Formats: sequence, C-alpha cells, structure tokens
Amino acid sequence: MNFQAFICCLIAALSFGSWALIARFAQLPPAWVAALVGIGTLPPVLLGTIKGFNVPPTKALILGLSAGLINGFGLLAYGKLIGGMWDVSKTLPITLVLTPIVITVGARIFFAESFTSTKMLGIIFGAVAIYFLSR
Repeated sequence: MNFQAFICCLIAALSFGSWALIARFAQLPPAWVAALVGIGTLPPVLLGTIKGFNVPPTKALILGLSAGLINGFGLLAYGKLIGGMWDVSKTLPITLVLTPIVITVGARIFFAESFTSTKMLGIIFGAVAIYFLSR
C-alpha cells in the first residue's frame, strides 16, 4: 500500500470511528442519527462532486442511489447500536470487523475476485476477533 492510500485509510477510520462516538455521546434516537449524519455528510461530498462535475450514466446513478438506500438502513441499525443497545466498545469494533468480511465475500460473488488463503485467514481472524470482542 502506498503512503497516500494509507493516509486515506487512516482519515476514513478516524472519521468513521469518531462520528459514531460523537453520536453516542449526543444520545440521539437512531433515525435522528441517520438523518443528521446524512445531512452532515452532504457538504463535503458535494464539494468533491462539484469539483469535476460530469453527470454519470443513468444506470450508475440508479446503482449509486441504491447504495445510498442500503447505507441508510445501515445507519439506522448503527444508530440503534450506538444508542445503547450494547456496549459501544463491543458494537463498533464488531461492526468494523464484519465490514471487510462482507466486502471480501461480496467481491468474490459479484466481481469474481480471488479468494486467497490470506483473505480466508483474515476472515478466520475476524471471526475470532468478533468472538473475543463480544465477551
């Protein structure tokens, strides 16, 4: 991984981890968390979109909106989790461990990406991590 990619990973991890902790501190209901996170996300995303504005094809727009809808359901569930359903020190790490597992399996199914021994080992380590984090 190059340095710039690592910095982007670090910024994303700090951002995703931080907003969940801030939302928990605010003690908002899940729907409010989802709405406010969505609204708060819009300005920086629009700035990045407007920079090189070309309208994508219709199919890409529909798929992008579908991804947004799915993300909305995820935000609602995430908001419920960080709202106190379980310890935040368990729910956030478990969610973040499950995410690359879902992506790895999904990439294999939808994009025929290779399922290497190191990816399988990562999934096993993820499952072990989830086991220990849930205790």
